[in-house]
Amino acid sequence: MKINILCFALTYLFLFLDHFYRIVGDKILSDIFKGITSFVFVLFAFYSYNKATRKSEKFRKFSVFILTGICVSLLADILLEINFEIGFCIFVSVQIFYFYAFTHYGKLNLRFYIFAIVIAILVDTGNYLCPYFYFRDLQISVFVYTIAFACVVSKSIESFRWDSVQAKTMPIGIILFAISDFLLQFRVFPSEELPEQVGSIIFIVSNTLYYTAQLLIGYSLSKDYFPKEIKN
Repeated sequence: MKINILCFALTYLFLFLDHFYRIVGDKILSDIFKGITSFVFVLFAFYSYNKATRKSEKFRKFSVFILTGICVSLLADILLEINFEIGFCIFVSVQIFYFYAFTHYGKLNLRFYIFAIVIAILVDTGNYLCPYFYFRDLQISVFVYTIAFACVVSKSIESFRWDSVQAKTMPIGIILFAISDFLLQFRVFPSEELPEQVGSIIFIVSNTLYYTAQLLIGYSLSKDYFPKEIKN
């Protein structure tokens, strides 16, 4: 428990320093603290996984793809500051790793497709109607990313029906991740109608949700919550 609290505290401390130096205009220090913040949640995820006892083979395979997605997220965080398009594409691969991990929950059923379609339609409709977004030539890329994340969210929420705390914090982390990405659009795809200060505030909220999400996803690996009767 003490390690969990320490990792959460360090994450928010370094995140605060990232935002502070971003505001004062020191990009180098901001990027350094951003990288350190992401590194903390990667270490926390591996710590949580190693802490889990009596891991089933299914949970091990599931965790490999979650951990890979978390590590790739660290790379994407860094590249976003260097080349946004490359970082964005890498974040798409994060969703692929997460989605493949969640296929270990079981087969894709009708409820999954319904939820995924509804989520994708709602988000893409919001993107299209929102006057504060200007996607330039990335409209199709954002559309594809939305579909990928809709699939991840739809599949992850299946674990809400299981009793373990870790089974419930996993989809909560995924949902916060999705909300964070939607809010991030106000920062990276702002239209001229969006006040700069408003965009900056939304960015801080988005970043806070993102790191909270990754910490919750990492924490979820601290216990094998897969019911024994589940079958692929």
